[in-house]
Amino acid sequence: TTGIIVNIVMGLGTAIAYFVMHYYSAAVVFLVFTCISAFCYWGMRSRIPFSAEVLVTVIDVMKSYKSTLVVSAIGLLVSGIFSLLFSAVVVATYMKYDPKQGSEGCSVSGGGCSNAKLIGILFFVFFAGYYITEVIRNVIHVTISGVYGTWYYLSRSDEGQPRWPASGAFKRAMTYSFGSICFGSLIVTFIDLLKQGLNLLRQNAAAAGETCAQCGYLVLDILLGIIEWLARFFNQYAYSYIALYGDGYISAAKATWHLMRQKGIDALCNECLVGTALGFYAMFNAYVCALLAFLYVRLTKPEYNSEGTFYAPVVAFSFVIALQISNIVTQPLRSGTST
Repeated sequence: TTGIIVNIVMGLGTAIAYFVMHYYSAAVVFLVFTCISAFCYWGMRSRIPFSAEVLVTVIDVMKSYKSTLVVSAIGLLVSGIFSLLFSAVVVATYMKYDPKQGSEGCSVSGGGCSNAKLIGILFFVFFAGYYITEVIRNVIHVTISGVYGTWYYLSRSDEGQPRWPASGAFKRAMTYSFGSICFGSLIVTFIDLLKQGLNLLRQNAAAAGETCAQCGYLVLDILLGIIEWLARFFNQYAYSYIALYGDGYISAAKATWHLMRQKGIDALCNECLVGTALGFYAMFNAYVCALLAFLYVRLTKPEYNSEGTFYAPVVAFSFVIALQISNIVTQPLRSGTST
């Protein structure tokens, strides 16, 4: 409850701050997210006690298996390093191929500058960045799900538990299950890429002063956000199935869908709000990072942003990177709940 309320307050405060600073496009986006969060909280209040009981069980298991925290810490380190590399590549791409900046990079070897080259290379960079990030996150998820599976099946068995359950689960994730992890990660990656393409189009529409086009792109962005949530939601359980039984992605997806149809999606998943609450905390962190990034660019007034064209990319990149890292930090709780 606290996480949801804090997230709503922070989202509303961020939207108001953007309105005060006359950055209306970001203000509208954050205001819409806040309204959706408030609506979700109003409908899920009665389901919180069950989720609290599940969370207590997950935390108890985590205390018994400290390796889940080690896996999460390593994943955080790897994702943080990759985020720095991803940010540097995005900045370098703008410096080399953006014709509006008049950069000296346009005259060096590797071709001239143009909007077509800039968009094409950014498309590839974002695809690779999102894809690798999804693979890292799903490897962590499958590894931790394997640890929880060890607890569930072997904690009270006659043969006992393996000495290093996290090590065995990681080996399976990086060998037998790695192809399934890579394949399933493509689905969410394509959706993320479409969302980022919409953000670029919305940015161009804002620069051209096309209000109707901005509203249309905003609606499409919300619809893609819902589709992305459904894909991540389904993949979360499919990957737990892969960790438990070692099946391929297609087989695990079919088994997961059969399980949801048999037990009921509402009874199986929607009654448990642990993942939703953790998502709110991750979004809260993303709100703060995006706002601080915007204030940094606004107060330092760097030369590359003399025309204000870099506000939207900086805010968007900061939001996405902070959200991904926050999701990786809370992955042990998500994986335990799903498993």
